Amino acid sequence: MQHKSKFVGYVGIVILGLAFACLQWISMESYGRYQKNTQKNKMESSQAIECIQPGAQCVYVFEDTGKGTEQIKKRALASAFVGWKKEELVDYIKAYETEKRKKEKNLQSVELVQFSGNSITLKKKYGENTSARYRIAVEDNRVVVYDTQLGEKMEDTRISADQLSVDERKKLTQGIWVEDCASVYSILEDYSS
Repeated sequence: MQHKSKFVGYVGIVILGLAFACLQWISMESYGRYQKNTQKNKMESSQAIECIQPGAQCVYVFEDTGKGTEQIKKRALASAFVGWKKEELVDYIKAYETEKRKKEKNLQSVELVQFSGNSITLKKKYGENTSARYRIAVEDNRVVVYDTQLGEKMEDTRISADQLSVDERKKLTQGIWVEDCASVYSILEDYSS
């Protein structure tokens, strides 16, 4: 009987050891699957398209290219933008810029600098009147005229910047914006006389 009870005791220990080993193997398998699923979920969420979240902030950077200054303002982003993706916001900004240029003659551009679900940064550049078609400037110490609609140099005059007053040279360094050809030729006539 004693041998039987020792035998049963050993068998019990072996069974408990096997059970423990099985439980350990099952828990390691489960943990491995858990890790794989966690990594998969992380990858999927990092690939998910980011949208503007409620309570997102907007940082406005106002740059005055003429004065060389920058002003920064932070505000809560309007709730109407919640759920918008970056591409939707970029399209909206393009339409906004076109409309604002009609009203704000000194607005040069509006640009989305940074985008995340919690904050966006917009940069508005202001300067001389860029809604005008022509820009008179200095290039290689000569007065030149650009057609901004065509995006090319319209005329390379023989007027030297050295023959102009210091004030006129400063204006030309920034660029003088003119709306029509008659005004361009009137300014050039003044410079050449």
